[in-house]
Amino acid sequence: VLNRPPIANVEQIIIIFSAMQPDFNPLALDRFLVLAALNDITTAIVINKRDLVKTDYLSEIVEPYRSLGYLVATASARQGEIAELRNLLASKVSVFAGPSGVGKSSLLNALDPSLLLKEAPVSEKSGRGRHTTTCASLYPIADGLVADTPGFSHLEFPVCPPELLAWCYPEMCAYIPLCPLSRCLHDSEPGCQVKAQAKVLASRQESYRRQLAELSDLWQSARTTSNKAEPATKLIGPRKRLIRLDTTLREMSRKTARQQLSGDLAALTAERSGMDETADA
Repeated sequence: VLNRPPIANVEQIIIIFSAMQPDFNPLALDRFLVLAALNDITTAIVINKRDLVKTDYLSEIVEPYRSLGYLVATASARQGEIAELRNLLASKVSVFAGPSGVGKSSLLNALDPSLLLKEAPVSEKSGRGRHTTTCASLYPIADGLVADTPGFSHLEFPVCPPELLAWCYPEMCAYIPLCPLSRCLHDSEPGCQVKAQAKVLASRQESYRRQLAELSDLWQSARTTSNKAEPATKLIGPRKRLIRLDTTLREMSRKTARQQLSGDLAALTAERSGMDETADA
């Protein structure tokens, strides 16, 4: 299950980015890849709008991820160059994910022109995509199903130990067991073998550090909140304070009372039904 985008029972995530309009953003792509890895779902990358850039630049985008073992395809919705994408989708349940404006809906229209999904050009002023998809929808494509989802410029991480992040980077995984440091974050710790041996591109290193800081803050905040003692009083205005009762002394809320009453009535009805069946027998 993915909470954002809201979708369940998918076999693979197709992460779609554009080569241009909007410009390719490796930091954002790495974020999508980490989120897919944390959810343990098979991932493929599709670079759309390849017709807008030269072959050399397209290779600069694609090859670093292919060298790490990611499945990467290129496409052009405008020119109908979608054969690689169609092969990825064949007989599978897939979900499209990626920022707004990269052409997710345009690719679906190219795969099945009868869909007539709404499309919008990238804003010339901001250089960003415009939201056209407002909810997750399933479409039958290539003997499978494809979920089109709203584009997101920022995806939230789940609360998890920050040590898990390195396992989401294929170039680091092989060296993690060699690291002698307990609970190492593989960032600036002296003696870290991941830091010493793994070959990480500068852009990937930058994305790792940013995401590590975010995950560390989330993890620390969650632990602090869970251990925080409930204050003895609570404010109900600038000057008024009420004594906060212990949970065992608080009066039952109306909602809880109704739920308890409904449960009691259901149990009584079931008991009477059983008695009637016994009498009939």
